[in-house]
Amino acid sequence: MPSSSPGFVTAWMSHGSINGPEAMTAILFLAISAARPVTFSREQLVTSDMIIANEPQESVRDLCQVLAVDAPEKVVMLEKNTPSRRVRRTYEEFWRHVASEASDIVLYDTDCFETLIPWLESMSSSPIRALRVSASLAAYRLVDWFIKVGTQLRKQLSSIQRQLNTEKRRSGISQRNDSTRVAKKRAAQGKGKKKELSPKGKELANKVDKLTTKNSQLTELSDRVYRSTFIGRYRDIHADVRSMSLSALGGWIMMFPDQF
Repeated sequence: MPSSSPGFVTAWMSHGSINGPEAMTAILFLAISAARPVTFSREQLVTSDMIIANEPQESVRDLCQVLAVDAPEKVVMLEKNTPSRRVRRTYEEFWRHVASEASDIVLYDTDCFETLIPWLESMSSSPIRALRVSASLAAYRLVDWFIKVGTQLRKQLSSIQRQLNTEKRRSGISQRNDSTRVAKKRAAQGKGKKKELSPKGKELANKVDKLTTKNSQLTELSDRVYRSTFIGRYRDIHADVRSMSLSALGGWIMMFPDQF
């Protein structure tokens, strides 16, 4: 189990910029190892070729067949003893750091999380309970940060949108589209010249577009985890898995109130 120190995650992010598939195999092997101590090498369980092939469901199915050779029933991170709680706390903090330390480029301009989440999704629906637990916890903690960042983005977006509306009024640009009748009347009066935003207004409009796109990307990632992981695990056959999943529900209620 890695340290929860930010430096470890920073090193992983740097590795990802050099060799993305290799970095992805390392972080997925962490989720597997957290599920249970394994006697197999990383190459026996997940490889760069699997990441490049981008067929997580098939790869996880093969992975589970390998893990089934050595399948202890105990799920370490669900035990109530102090060492197990410490392991779980460290593991969850690691995944929070993965999301919180991701640069804008990694978060919005690469397929890092678009690749990672489907793998966690497939692992969270595996027949091996320990793997379902470790993958679900990883996905939930990523979403914790997506929701936090999304909340901050929406506050920033709201503030900039108000500034943009002010600039539009100063430029004489109506907030509502003129009707055809009014537009024709203005054209007939020689007042049909299109009004433009000031340089400041254009800059604000550009920021609004960028923030809106970022917020949409975070929402899509969070929504995918909700639909693919939570919906399955909150009805899991094991009560402790159901409880673990329901405890993650609060953030989604805040982000998607219309769905609840």
